[in-house]
Amino acid sequence: ENELSTGLAETDRALALNSTSLIFLDNIGHLLTLFGDWQRGPVLIRKAMDANPYYSSIVHHPLWVDWIRQKEYQQALLETLNFRTPTLFWDPLMKAAASGLLEKNKEGKHSVDALLKLKPDFPKRGKALIKHYIKFDDICDRMLEGLKRAGLNIE
Repeated sequence: ENELSTGLAETDRALALNSTSLIFLDNIGHLLTLFGDWQRGPVLIRKAMDANPYYSSIVHHPLWVDWIRQKEYQQALLETLNFRTPTLFWDPLMKAAASGLLEKNKEGKHSVDALLKLKPDFPKRGKALIKHYIKFDDICDRMLEGLKRAGLNIE
């Protein structure tokens, strides 16, 4: 079950323990964003990125989610360029969904192919995998629409 309010409370508690640690800001910003704190989460992520040139590229995932939420699909696609984790299925998934939403069919199809190489069963399991991280139906629906436009139908 999605207990977003509990997650936000725990994240606030963790942030209060050490609000100056760059790695903490990175991770807490990540969690806050995925829990739906669209104001503080991205700000903390960007603060950690500005202060630490060795930040984890994984933080581009929640920033991407926020761009999708705002329907800023070009920004979302640009965010994928910094994710740089080609062994994680989220890399081609993010690219495919954003490309599809921008009607960039060739790029979307290429990313769908890469996604299916990493996760051949994604058409059957994709919705569940996405919902493990994305807790908001409107954002999930946009992602699924982007994947569909890129040539991947999720069951």
